[in-house]
Amino acid sequence: MKKRGFTLAEVLITLSIIGIVAALTAPALVKNTGFAKVGPALAKFVNTFEIATESMMHEEGTSVYRTGDKISADIIMLAQHMTMIPYSGKNYVFSNGAGLQDYEVKSDGEYLAELQEMMDMILGKKDNPNNYTVLEYTRLLEERLNSGMATVWKLKNGEVMIVLPAENEALAGKGAYKGIVAEVLVDIDGDKAKNKAGKDVFAFLLDKTGTLIPAGSMIHKYIDQNGSKYIKQYSDICSSSSESLDENFACTGKIADNGWSANGLDIN
Repeated sequence: MKKRGFTLAEVLITLSIIGIVAALTAPALVKNTGFAKVGPALAKFVNTFEIATESMMHEEGTSVYRTGDKISADIIMLAQHMTMIPYSGKNYVFSNGAGLQDYEVKSDGEYLAELQEMMDMILGKKDNPNNYTVLEYTRLLEERLNSGMATVWKLKNGEVMIVLPAENEALAGKGAYKGIVAEVLVDIDGDKAKNKAGKDVFAFLLDKTGTLIPAGSMIHKYIDQNGSKYIKQYSDICSSSSESLDENFACTGKIADNGWSANGLDIN
């Protein structure tokens, strides 16, 4: 009995069907792959930051981050223990989840680079033709730092970290937590054309002890009984597509409370 193979037409029809199915499912597969990386990326960032903080505090002989303009100086010292360099630009821009409003974070990147170079000279990592001293470094800090200054950093894996000093005195803590000294934003996929809160930009509160508290998490709610911009109105809301920056950043806490997983959350 003669075996009959596939005709050219049948093969072409089959390939066409496969191509259509692939075109329909590929975007979803890519999206789910990126979606699955969000939680682990945030967990890794928190772990790296807190280990580096512990190392810095041990070397400096302290147990807390300072408030006001001092927090910016502390973060600069953190750079000695965490692989990060000053952000090359002076402005970092991200939008709300809906992409309808931009937020600009100003940071004197050139100034931070100047401080870093001076510290490298003082520590003997680079030649020091001007014989810079710690006293001169401290004087430069006092002249240039102010309470409204943000520091923006490029991390080893391409992530961007933004540290915004608390506008007022540190928020009162509770239990093991000693008070909030800054807000820390992290862009987990680096500085791209359009950075969006709740999608690739997430928010943490930095406790004096060096603990990063995910915005909108149960821990955040525990230490801030009176509520906050992330807790009071949005404690049960996580939406990365909302026009509300508060709702966007509340997703950070939801991911943390969900075992560092974005499964089942409005992250898209």
